[in-house]
Amino acid sequence: LMVVLLQEAAKAACAVTVMSSQGHLRAFLQPSRLTLILYAAALPAGIYCVQNWSTQVAYQALDSVTFNCLNQTKLVSTALCVYLLSGKKQSRMQMLALLMLVVSALLLQADGPSSSSSTAATTASQTAAASPAYHQGIVAILGASMLSGLASAVSQQSLQRMSGFELTLGMCIVSTVLL
Repeated sequence: LMVVLLQEAAKAACAVTVMSSQGHLRAFLQPSRLTLILYAAALPAGIYCVQNWSTQVAYQALDSVTFNCLNQTKLVSTALCVYLLSGKKQSRMQMLALLMLVVSALLLQADGPSSSSSTAATTASQTAAASPAYHQGIVAILGASMLSGLASAVSQQSLQRMSGFELTLGMCIVSTVLL
């Protein structure tokens, strides 16, 4: 928890420094503007908190190759959520790349945890794939990836009304309160 809070403090410090150097900090601190920003930051910050928790669950349950490959599905969920929330379509080439990503994630999941050439490692790998913790890890990382896409799409909509530094600072404030 302390590491996460320090990370939020570092992001907030960077945002405050840049906003101050650009002369935007005073406008940010006006009550009406601050209320708007915190309201816009609340949903993505809350989603990111749940996403980070889910990612930690998955990280503890999965081997590194499975975790990293399935974590890449957040690109697909971001594209899907941006389309559903904003109506922004992907090009054919982008859709092909996303399809390839989904297929590779499905093939990886069907194969189970990564294995090495030794029989003992293969047996341990097969046992891990059959465990409830492994399946919970799969669900957790796919859920975290979907939440990441949703939070990205919501954040993108918020960025139409405010700067990235304002949204970042607002999300740091809300995340700190939620933690």
